[in-house]
Amino acid sequence: MKILSDFDGVWTDPTHEAVAVEHGLADDLASLTGFDVERVRADLVHCRERALESAVDHGWIPGDRITAYCDEDAFLAVSGIASYLARGACEVSAPYRGAHESRGGPTFMELADQSFRRLGARPGVGELLPDAGATLKALEELGVDLVVVSNSDTEKLVRLFADAGIAAATDGSARVRVRGGARKWALGDAPESIDVGGRVVDVNRPHYRSIIEEERPDLIVGDVYSLDLALPFHMRSRGEPAAPRFLVHRPPCRPTPWVAGHGVEGRVDSVAARLSDLVGVVRERLGRG
Repeated sequence: MKILSDFDGVWTDPTHEAVAVEHGLADDLASLTGFDVERVRADLVHCRERALESAVDHGWIPGDRITAYCDEDAFLAVSGIASYLARGACEVSAPYRGAHESRGGPTFMELADQSFRRLGARPGVGELLPDAGATLKALEELGVDLVVVSNSDTEKLVRLFADAGIAAATDGSARVRVRGGARKWALGDAPESIDVGGRVVDVNRPHYRSIIEEERPDLIVGDVYSLDLALPFHMRSRGEPAAPRFLVHRPPCRPTPWVAGHGVEGRVDSVAARLSDLVGVVRERLGRG
């Protein structure tokens, strides 16, 4: 069995990293506005909460369409802050939009993305989950071919695996083969969408599609449905030959009802609440349960 696995949120807990990304965004906005950074951090908490209250309208918007919603994981909650600030529709967010209109520069979404990239390049930030090593060993014993595919840079993936004593490389010479810069977020020119729990999720993701078609995995596991699982679900529903047979969701620690509904409503085959649960899922799919 070949598994195509996401990295952040599957092999790691991004909660603390997301706080660092949000603080990095606050630092940039303090420079933009001249506000005290503690005020900015408090304002961003307000904006995050408001965005989550209307999550269908907020999230990661790299162009003019939402590629993932702000309630799908902790990193995307920061993207939700950026999309909320861009509207400047309340007394808290309006000064930031006004400052940007006056001074120009990167958009709020670009600032959030820059903060994420800075974090990924910083040694000592982030770590694998405690059960990562045992899970990998169990999967190896089952004969699984594991490929970890992430939007993050390959350097980050290799470093965090190495910090846990696990060799990873891009060429298959190590225990784990990794592919970074997957650009799962990148949408094609023409929208192509499916309805997922009442939300529109765009599945025209040409970069991610090319990876799936090249790897032809049996199983795909991811934490963010829009980025990781919507396209392979769509491919499978159309009977495409490269589509995976199985979809496994590794949801956030406290998933919202929309996120939690993926397993209940049949949009995935299994839900792995913990990374180690993936082993039982694989055993079952291989008929060794």
